[in-house]
Amino acid sequence: MAASFNRWAIVLLVFLCVPSVWAQRVGETSFCEDTGTCRVGEACVAGQCTQLSDNRIRRLFPLAIDRIVNLDAGSRRGPVVDRIRQLLRRYFAFSGYFTVVDADLNPPASVVESLRLTTIDFQAWYDAGAYAFVKGNIKKSDDQWVLTLHLFIAEEGLHEPRSVDEQRFRIGDSRALKHTVVNWVDSVITNFAGRGGALTQRIAFAHRIKRGGAKEIKVIDVDGESEHFITQNGSINMLPAWTRDGRVAYSSFLLHNPDLYVEGKKLSARPRMNTGASFHPNGKLLALTLSKDGNAEIYVISAIDGSIRRRLTRERNIDTSPSWSPDGKHLAFVSDRDTGRPQIYIMNANGAKVRRLPQVGRYNTSPDWSPSGDQIAYSSRVGGERYDIYVISVSTGVIQRVTSKGSNEEAHYSADGRYMVFSSTRNGGPHLWIMNSNGGAKRQLTFGPGEHLTPSWQR
Repeated sequence: MAASFNRWAIVLLVFLCVPSVWAQRVGETSFCEDTGTCRVGEACVAGQCTQLSDNRIRRLFPLAIDRIVNLDAGSRRGPVVDRIRQLLRRYFAFSGYFTVVDADLNPPASVVESLRLTTIDFQAWYDAGAYAFVKGNIKKSDDQWVLTLHLFIAEEGLHEPRSVDEQRFRIGDSRALKHTVVNWVDSVITNFAGRGGALTQRIAFAHRIKRGGAKEIKVIDVDGESEHFITQNGSINMLPAWTRDGRVAYSSFLLHNPDLYVEGKKLSARPRMNTGASFHPNGKLLALTLSKDGNAEIYVISAIDGSIRRRLTRERNIDTSPSWSPDGKHLAFVSDRDTGRPQIYIMNANGAKVRRLPQVGRYNTSPDWSPSGDQIAYSSRVGGERYDIYVISVSTGVIQRVTSKGSNEEAHYSADGRYMVFSSTRNGGPHLWIMNSNGGAKRQLTFGPGEHLTPSWQR
């Protein structure tokens, strides 16, 4: 990667990583959720009102996106090229690394430029406010489109090549078109930030249209498109979780017992609870809660045939909601063993060395271990029936609150750890929302009637 691109990346990474430095002990009055709650001259950064003059506040990377050229038609307009440009703008903006330059500011002469460096007026793009810009073209080859996308650095006058600059997808396949574009955007983010993967993954959740009615499992893209059913059985289906090969597991009362299924195929149907599946990083095992002997305990079973491999907890109290660490060596879980109220604990993969994490509140649930392994997100009841989401450092015990408006529950990290999806009542619902893992840039994902619950981000 060119030195110039790395230099800008370092500036941005300083901006994006400072939340770990600013993590605050719970209860500090400086917490904020958006700039509207701060004083004039301040911005809300990582949950803290910060002076705009603070040198830690940086603008995001300005990126312009040129119109994509249909080489066969000799046109920059049309359903396919317009859709490609729409997706580029949407996903680069969503990433949190880039601010997309207004299309009206693109240089007028860009209409006669191609992907060849000698045809591009880099100074004009730089003067338009873009440090980088995207150009592309598309052409037919038999029954496929061949899409070529290039990222250019305006200040340096160069092209930043990547292995997926040219991709193919079947003509008329709208799903493949979207995947191709998002895959390229994700490659830029991965090379730029050293991590990626969130944009190409989907989110599973439980959706109940009316109170007391059926609850079905659905899947949705991270931009809110392509929402579709996994179940449509008219029963209570809940707690979706992704297998390592991209299938959705869930618990269902279809046969009047909360059995565990993987996309319609029964995996565990022991008497009483078979709930809260969490798949081991190796994909061959999963942890879940069974109450076949009367008390809720955590077991490890085979992800292939559902056979029990080991029992991890043996308590008179309730143990539930397991979440694997990314290295598969530990589990976070919920238990009321010490206090009579649910709290977050950690244990080794064999059930040994159980310890309770420091946490706020007397009622804490729904742990999710971050992909980096250094943090755990969880929900804490903060008054009445209202919950907020907190993040705790596994090594230091430092806790950061990342939500405040409405009731917020069931946070789940993206594959790269940069985002969380969660369920919130801040705008009715509850609906699903996505935020940066430090609590910033919250945006609503689901709309429409009913309750949108227990999200799980594919990873």
